[in-house]
Amino acid sequence: AHHWVVAYPLLLVVARSPEAVYAAISAQQRLLQLLGAGASLVVLASLTWIGRTLHQRIQAEARLNSEHAHLVEAQRIAHLGSWEYDLAADGWSRWEEVLHKLEIERGRGEAASRVLFTLVHPEDRHSVGQTYARALKNQTPFDISYRLRMADGRIKWLHARGSRSLNAAGQAVMAGTVQDITAAKYEEAAREALSRERLLLLESTGQGIYGMDRDGLCTFINQSASRMLGYAVADIIGRN
Repeated sequence: AHHWVVAYPLLLVVARSPEAVYAAISAQQRLLQLLGAGASLVVLASLTWIGRTLHQRIQAEARLNSEHAHLVEAQRIAHLGSWEYDLAADGWSRWEEVLHKLEIERGRGEAASRVLFTLVHPEDRHSVGQTYARALKNQTPFDISYRLRMADGRIKWLHARGSRSLNAAGQAVMAGTVQDITAAKYEEAAREALSRERLLLLESTGQGIYGMDRDGLCTFINQSASRMLGYAVADIIGRN
């Protein structure tokens, strides 16, 4: 307060004693100090909140990136890709992995979709076109398996499924997955061919051959054995 009076001597030209002036100045200083301390606390609290929010956001982004990486790896292992079709904008998105698996050059979604449809096997093209058109028009789920004929003549089998859903913006979209099931289809065909070959061998012999499970129930019997027993094959299968 003394320094204020020395710096501003006109403050003494009042009908009050110097002590009263000093006390008033001191009170104002204390008020300013309190206001300054309060403002500092507000700023500190704001910075703390901003820092905590930023830290939480960084952690959330890290979790999302980690989950996305795990999803991509799982899709790679399962030969699976996801896609999304915007009903309002009439455009495809999120299907880069699908194009990669199908060996289609990445580009505009509409152009890539046309390329994909031209790769559909001629025998499957009509049913595939009807399935997708009906699903997009009626916004109903679909589940279909079909073949692709690649440029080099290879045949690929796809299993596609999709349904109506809402994206992050709350807009209606058709979303689903496409899985490359070529290996599974070839394995299934090989098993069926082996089964037919074994069946032909068993039926071509003149000896009676049959098989039973642990409960003694017949699981297989050839024509020779059924003739020897005097029963039809259908009457023996599943019987003790």
